[in-house]
Amino acid sequence: MVPSSSPWWTRWLRRYLVGAEQEFTFHPVRDVQLPQIKSAGLYLHVPFCKSLCPYCPYNKIAYADSWVEPYVQAVLREIEEVYRRLGSIDITSIYIGGGTPTHIADKLGTILEYAAYRFRLTGPVCIETNPMDLESGFVAAEQLKSMGIKRISLGVQSFDERCLSLLGRKYSAQILPPTLRSLVQAGFETVNVDLMFALPDQREEDVLTDIAKSISLGVDQVTLYPLFTFPYTTVGKYRAIKKVKMPDLTVRRRMYKRIHDYFLQQGWHRVSVWGFAREQAPRYSSVTRDEYIGLGPGAGSHLPGLFYINTFSVEAYIQAMKQKERLPVAMSLRLNDSLSFYHWLYWRLYDTAIPIGPLEKQREKGDRRPLDLVRFLQWVKWAEVTEDFAILTEPGAFWLHLMQNYFALDYVNRIWSTAGETPWPEAINI
Repeated sequence: MVPSSSPWWTRWLRRYLVGAEQEFTFHPVRDVQLPQIKSAGLYLHVPFCKSLCPYCPYNKIAYADSWVEPYVQAVLREIEEVYRRLGSIDITSIYIGGGTPTHIADKLGTILEYAAYRFRLTGPVCIETNPMDLESGFVAAEQLKSMGIKRISLGVQSFDERCLSLLGRKYSAQILPPTLRSLVQAGFETVNVDLMFALPDQREEDVLTDIAKSISLGVDQVTLYPLFTFPYTTVGKYRAIKKVKMPDLTVRRRMYKRIHDYFLQQGWHRVSVWGFAREQAPRYSSVTRDEYIGLGPGAGSHLPGLFYINTFSVEAYIQAMKQKERLPVAMSLRLNDSLSFYHWLYWRLYDTAIPIGPLEKQREKGDRRPLDLVRFLQWVKWAEVTEDFAILTEPGAFWLHLMQNYFALDYVNRIWSTAGETPWPEAINI
């Protein structure tokens, strides 16, 4: 047994919820047996960035032309290998993240066409992009639309030059309005803007100004994150960023309430802890799919009873996919039924809307704890409960997500830090 360095209280809570028989060790593997499924989401990780933002924790390397074609061929082979094992399953959505996926915009069509050839696409294609790619003409909104992409997110972060400089962004705020207008005018189902708040010396009025500009430009959804949300790399590296520090909790709390109240005053509604959308706008989301297959270096996959992670190394990923009948898996974790349920509940808390039906079914299996949790949340006024849903209040959304972060981010940091250091890690006990 690999020793765990998790705090005692998280180990106690995990054992209380899912039982002592559930292991919390990612084991090194070179392949996995995929469970037979009829549908899943698809995630494609494109690890290339021309500008490596210092606050970003995601798996990425500096863009080079020489990486692109080998990467694309490896992804095509991974799609083929998944198809060989599962057949032509329904793909309920495709989410393309990174990195900066639009750095390889001319190749994305090839990947999407092959995925559509091997699987049945029944849901939207969503993608992240960077203002510089659009402003420079490297990729056009119409080009992305022609690939079948329905929902798009632009990583603006701020309309304030000082904040952009602080975050290491390499573009001017002047390019943001025309870039956003091009996306809105292209006619995507949803245009999302990512913003950040609680930055050093940032005032509440500065954040509300950023939101107002986004709304005035016609976007459908705004997602805001405090810098606190992204400490997946080691804390030491994170805090070493020049002039950037972890925002004060009282600042985050005060700003979140102002943000939340402002959107509701504008007639928008909350779609997640950090996301707000116009009425009727289809939601843009990157993290709340229940079951999904990850493609590319560092991509994770969550399927019934199984979570696995591809090697983070781009070179190792490409070499692995040159081998026949092989997936590029580095580590896997088996999930019992209880852990699978609480994984689902974790993300419903992020959604801020918990369906009551699955909690009732869990009670019928002898587990009353989820319904007891809802009653507690109602008692402390962190949730309002209807016949069908428990809807988190504004304080409930903030404080519960803060608790989720303290519970889970250390695990993610440990896994990602280790996976980033070696292509094929040894066992990682979380």
